[in-house]
Amino acid sequence: MWQTKHHKSLFKFGTDTNNHIERFNRILKDYTSPKMYISECVAKLILIVEDAKADEMNININLKQKIYNYDDSALLKRFGSQITSKAIELLRKQNEKLKHKHYFIKEIEESRWKIGHKDEEENHFITTSIVYRNPYEDLLFCNCQFYLQNQLPCRHMIILLDRNTDELYDQANKIQEVFSINKQWLKNPAGYYINEIDD
Repeated sequence: MWQTKHHKSLFKFGTDTNNHIERFNRILKDYTSPKMYISECVAKLILIVEDAKADEMNININLKQKIYNYDDSALLKRFGSQITSKAIELLRKQNEKLKHKHYFIKEIEESRWKIGHKDEEENHFITTSIVYRNPYEDLLFCNCQFYLQNQLPCRHMIILLDRNTDELYDQANKIQEVFSINKQWLKNPAGYYINEIDD
């Protein structure tokens, strides 16, 4: 947490690890060697770019063909093609938790909901999380442990959007237009990084 706060003002491609640069270095080592002439290196670098473009095209084709499970949440069916396989796996686990317990939703004020389980008489909440919409960004946040650790939609957000009609949700084309989500979960975040540099 302290590292994230320290790096908050730095441009770091939406991650607090060196995974991106390590992967890039590994690709360079696969294509090049110290014994090459500079002209050979340039030719290899051009080949790397061409291969990356081909991979991106294949990913986009595969995403369009992807078939989701019949019991996946509406959220996953709608935005699943935009997020990584690991994110899909985590969202499925959150959706699975919704099937074992009955969740209640109570709007405590505008754009702020209490979501959780109630006692046997269904009078009082025994476990709760607060989902709220940030007025400045119009994005959903939650105070549950899963969301705070992963910055990925949690079961409380899933059930809120499944049960409540939301105009912003219905009009959104990208998952990051609805939720505050860590860019590491996006399938193809390179365009967003480039836009950040331009800004």
